[in-house]
Amino acid sequence: MASRTIRKGARALLMGSVLALGAVTAAPAHARDAALHDHALVLGEHLPHLMIHVMRLDSELGLSDAQRQGLRALALEVQPRMHASFEKAEHMERDIGQAVVEQGATTAVLAPKLDELQHLKRELTELQIDALLRMRGVLNEAQYRRALEDAGWHKPE
Repeated sequence: MASRTIRKGARALLMGSVLALGAVTAAPAHARDAALHDHALVLGEHLPHLMIHVMRLDSELGLSDAQRQGLRALALEVQPRMHASFEKAEHMERDIGQAVVEQGATTAVLAPKLDELQHLKRELTELQIDALLRMRGVLNEAQYRRALEDAGWHKPE
């Protein structure tokens, strides 16, 4: 269930980045890229990925040209960095899993790799937080709240 939620959030982030860049890529690449986001530290349901929602709601939100430019610049800067880090996390997790399952590696043996993976996921989370805050700075309060609503985000009870 959580994995499905992560994939939805990841697809939203990826699709938003693609739309913001004005690029179109093949469906298999989308599926693979969305799967990479399964390696995030914080679930999308707790730290929303708003770009797809903002771009889809463009006319409803009444985004100005300056706002669109700000969002495109953000996507151009952040998306490649996140993608590379998610891909690295995927490889690290696969290597760790293989070492445990195939070679019986212990946590003591894997400690350096686990530390590196933890550090990478922390960096990804910081990047995601920074991107969300920058997006919030581009949007006005009503636009931001509408995008959150569209993303299905709600204040935890």
